[in-house]
Amino acid sequence: MCSTRTAESVCAGHPDKLADQIADQILDDILYDDKAARVAVEVMAAGRRIIVTGEITTDHRPRIRESVRTALARAGYSPLGFLIYVWTRRQSGDISAGVTTSLEARGGDSSAFALQGAGDQGAVYGYATLRPLNASRSSWHIAVETVIVSVQHDAGKDLEALTREVESLVVGPACQTYLPVDEHTEILVNPSGRFVEGGPRASTGLTGRKLMVDTYGGLGSHAGGAFPGKDPSKVDRSAAYMARLIARTIVDAGLAAECARWPSVMRLGRLIRSPSVWTRSAPENTPTRSSPRLPGTCSCYGRRRSSTPSTCAHPATGIWRSTGT
Repeated sequence: MCSTRTAESVCAGHPDKLADQIADQILDDILYDDKAARVAVEVMAAGRRIIVTGEITTDHRPRIRESVRTALARAGYSPLGFLIYVWTRRQSGDISAGVTTSLEARGGDSSAFALQGAGDQGAVYGYATLRPLNASRSSWHIAVETVIVSVQHDAGKDLEALTREVESLVVGPACQTYLPVDEHTEILVNPSGRFVEGGPRASTGLTGRKLMVDTYGGLGSHAGGAFPGKDPSKVDRSAAYMARLIARTIVDAGLAAECARWPSVMRLGRLIRSPSVWTRSAPENTPTRSSPRLPGTCSCYGRRRSSTPSTCAHPATGIWRSTGT
């Protein structure tokens, strides 16, 4: 059975990723001074303007403009070429109360995991897979069908020379070993033609618009919550990291060669339901082990897709059992 998958990546200078990097630089600099700070910032890069907005609650005075200039320089831009506008405010008192004291804590639960809540709810996904392998009754053949590269260039650059350089210096090194490029691979460099004007001056950048690039390149699902500029109390980020850890742990344990796992709802720090979907079998000779218990999950077995997202089958007995809490 043959299947085709498509994935995307962008460079650090892309306007959307520039906005993401600025947001995370602001976050990092604030957390460096105040580890308990609450931060959720959004950034827009348009023309020669960088606009920062959002909610910041901290005991220290944030150096937002300095953080913006640091991120611009790191991405290869001259900070002197941009005007920086900042409109931020403190976190809402209602949201802050939900984060400071969880629903469980308000109900009398004094355990460590129940002390901090979350100020929002949402779905997050975790995904993990093995590298290509050959094993008993289990093999994968990977061929790269098409590679498309769009890269900014100088006005006088010869496009044929640019194509040769990209093929030899970018595509070849990036695809070797795991993504072999051969004579059947179609390589397209700047298929739209001239690409002299770029960056925020050509296209407005905004935080959170490269969600798939930030996670699994389109190979795994995404619920829509962006990561950049959010401190660990924001479940969009921290719960997605935990879902990734759970999926990776299951794959590393040999229970599945490919696994998508997600806490379907996060509310006030509580995991409402945590189903698993097994999408590809592990080799038949892989030892069967129970996945470790992790916060918000239960121990489960399984190596194949179940009929419903909330169940999976033990590979030896075939008995279906729930993986939800």
